[in-house]
Amino acid sequence: MKPGKTFQLVALAFLGLMLVLMLLFTYNLWLAVKREQFQRLRYLNTILSASTRHGLENYESYLSMIGHRLLARGALQQPERGRPLIESLKKEDMRIVAYGLAAPSGQLKLVSGIPSQNLPDLSKMEQTRDSFAAVLHTRHVQLGRSYYFTRLGSWVIPARVALLDLQGEVTGVMTAGIKIDGGHLIWGELNLPADLGLEIVRDDGYRQYRFPIKDHNYKKYYDDPVNASYKQLIQRLHTENTNIIVDQELILAHSYLAEFGLHIVTSMPYSGVLRIWIKRLIPAGLAFFFGILLFLGTVLYASAAQDRLLQLLERRNQRLKSSNDILKDYCFHNSHTVRRYAANIVGLARLLNQTDGLNAGERLQLQQKLLECGEELDQTIQLENAKLEQSGKTQS
Repeated sequence: MKPGKTFQLVALAFLGLMLVLMLLFTYNLWLAVKREQFQRLRYLNTILSASTRHGLENYESYLSMIGHRLLARGALQQPERGRPLIESLKKEDMRIVAYGLAAPSGQLKLVSGIPSQNLPDLSKMEQTRDSFAAVLHTRHVQLGRSYYFTRLGSWVIPARVALLDLQGEVTGVMTAGIKIDGGHLIWGELNLPADLGLEIVRDDGYRQYRFPIKDHNYKKYYDDPVNASYKQLIQRLHTENTNIIVDQELILAHSYLAEFGLHIVTSMPYSGVLRIWIKRLIPAGLAFFFGILLFLGTVLYASAAQDRLLQLLERRNQRLKSSNDILKDYCFHNSHTVRRYAANIVGLARLLNQTDGLNAGERLQLQQKLLECGEELDQTIQLENAKLEQSGKTQS
């Protein structure tokens, strides 16, 4: 195999190895980015779950304290006695749309910002009756269905706490309407990443909270329960306790707060994982691309230099062959030409050595002939040398 061909095969093999290594690096980077984003989503879900539990426990303590202060003022029997307290609290806390106090029967007695006459019965309203019944049998704060509070003109999440006497009997229910769209919710205060989606889904299938709602169409998300397939997906998340990829579009993570009956579902677009992967791949890809260009440039330059060297060696070999042919011709020609003159000279020399039968004139004639043969031999040698020198110049 020619040296140039061997060099090209070695270069191609090295290039193929580099491509394989780049493909392996690309695949491993994809696995690492996907694993990292899965872990990030689960971490954010854990943070949101802990923050939700902590926030609701704070609401529980806060509402219980306010409720017992209202009961101490006799607000169940004479609601207006408690109005100064809840009106002042409402002004101080922008998270709360309204505070309310209800009797164990469900009848609202006092609501901030609304006169005490003709207030609704929470045990009879479709949006409130189930959660109100639940709060009477638990010691934790209970969230009602998110709904539009018409008289206050705002979407709210109702939070309710049962107020117990010393015997553990329910003497009243303290309630508060937490504003959904004001950015003051537990979850709104967390400054969630732009690529993160959050849904808080109740056990009854209604959404408690959703982020983001870009079109501000709260009715679309809060008035109706989630569809059956989504509810099954939440159940699957709850059962498997792992990330799930949905139709190559979303990655979901889940946690469940049993004491509050809330499913915390976080999501991020699958395309976001791809964007992060591509972003991290670009520097390595550019380095690989320019490295390949540099390698190919080096290979081409080395290949061209090798070709030039091979051509030079070929030309030198041709010159040596041609010179060798000339020398062969020179030797062959000289061997015959010089042999002829040498034979003549030897023959004349032998005649001169024969002294018998030769007179002075004949001897002189032989000597003259011998001299002529020597001169002809010399001229012939000079002529052949001149031809050889001319051939050498022509080769150069």
